[in-house]
Amino acid sequence: MVGSKKDQILYRALAEFSDACDIPELTPACPYYQLQADGSPVCGEECKDILGDDLSHVVASEPLSLGSDLAASVRTSRRPRPRRSREHRIAFDARQIYFVEHTRSVDSWSMTSLIKGLQNEVAWMTLKESEPDDRLAVVEEISAELARRGVDVETLIRQGLYDDIAGSIYWHLRNSLPKREDGLGWVDFIKKVMPDFDGWALETDNDIQSVIDALSCYLPRWLLHSPMKDVMSHRITADPDELLTAIETLPPRDHDAVWLVERFTTTFLEHWSSHSLEREWRYIHTQRAGCCPPGFMRERAIDLHQLALLLAEIGARHVSGHEKRDDSPPIRQLRVDQFLPLAISALEKGDRAEAVSIYRMIRRVSPEDRQVNNNLGFCVLPDDPQEGADLLESAIAGTNSAGPLLAMTYLNLALARLLLHDYEAATKAIELASQMDMEGFFGWMWDLEAVAQGYWVLKHIVGDDLRLYADDLEQMVAASAQS
Repeated sequence: MVGSKKDQILYRALAEFSDACDIPELTPACPYYQLQADGSPVCGEECKDILGDDLSHVVASEPLSLGSDLAASVRTSRRPRPRRSREHRIAFDARQIYFVEHTRSVDSWSMTSLIKGLQNEVAWMTLKESEPDDRLAVVEEISAELARRGVDVETLIRQGLYDDIAGSIYWHLRNSLPKREDGLGWVDFIKKVMPDFDGWALETDNDIQSVIDALSCYLPRWLLHSPMKDVMSHRITADPDELLTAIETLPPRDHDAVWLVERFTTTFLEHWSSHSLEREWRYIHTQRAGCCPPGFMRERAIDLHQLALLLAEIGARHVSGHEKRDDSPPIRQLRVDQFLPLAISALEKGDRAEAVSIYRMIRRVSPEDRQVNNNLGFCVLPDDPQEGADLLESAIAGTNSAGPLLAMTYLNLALARLLLHDYEAATKAIELASQMDMEGFFGWMWDLEAVAQGYWVLKHIVGDDLRLYADDLEQMVAASAQS
């Protein structure tokens, strides 16, 4: 429907106002204009969202008479200006942002920390079952703040955090079945679904896959239809037949909720779903609204060139018939990032066996996963440097990227080779790591000073400190080779 002339002139005036807003000065007269702590101006391009949500309907095609029965369609609207990209030299890392902000009051957190914090607490609900009430209290506090900022928290949890909750439940079953105890109701539920189930431990890939297959048609219905308190505590009280009756009301995956989670928690675009990539592209290049209120979208800048390349690849696969299009909730087995803080906590307490057990369990499901092999290799190298080296080499072989994370893996490999007295291979690994960009790194490494004294503690490494770490490791290898 074509809007009134008043609406149309408002649309064109706002569009021209938006186009004339140049970086870096922006437009101080704009009501959304803000100054950052360093004094530089910033905005979330709220004008684009107003144009898309409120005014896009007011301009449409109008016929222009050409005489007789002929008419031409004249498009009185304008091609929308793409959103402006911002360069970030340091790679986005939600863990780093959350690590910095999580000790502050929740109402001061960024959108990134709120989404990451909610993901952590919900996904780890069964990992520390001794404190579920404390975790639920944190979830409720974060949820209230997200709701205050205009986020649909229930959809975010039920749809956007589906994979995280599923992984947490699989972890719970992995631990509860061998103990023959389960306070959340899942073992009894599986017994009803699998009459031959006798409480065996999940010790083989076939055992794990059997449970996953058995739950594949029930878990989405439990998550989407159970009371929110049950979902957040990961408790199941419904019978299988009750859940199956929900088959007709099972909605498609809410890809906006998935986009919201991936945009604010997943660093690498290649790990985003194709639906999220598509939404991000349309958000930047058309008048599509973002996955959260516009003022918060600016927290993360997206590499437009990489986004375009990934979408081109997805399009090519679709044309070739290789891209699967499925709107149903996927059943991913386990997420590696979900368990990182638990493993770090175990390592900081000196419990390497617990950290190793976490990643061995995930590796049974995803033996080719680069991140799994890297993390397991890191955890196991103090006690079995040969296995650690093998796992780290598998992680290196499983990636085509070259950056801080790959540099980290090479340095861990060098440490494993040092422990094996293979000084030439250790030196080579350090050289390869040194050739890579290490800017923006955020993670944990083994403290070399402690290693030299015969014990193992973690050291938090940020940014260029990784290059200093490489220099120290190189000196350590050289000294060992001469002794």
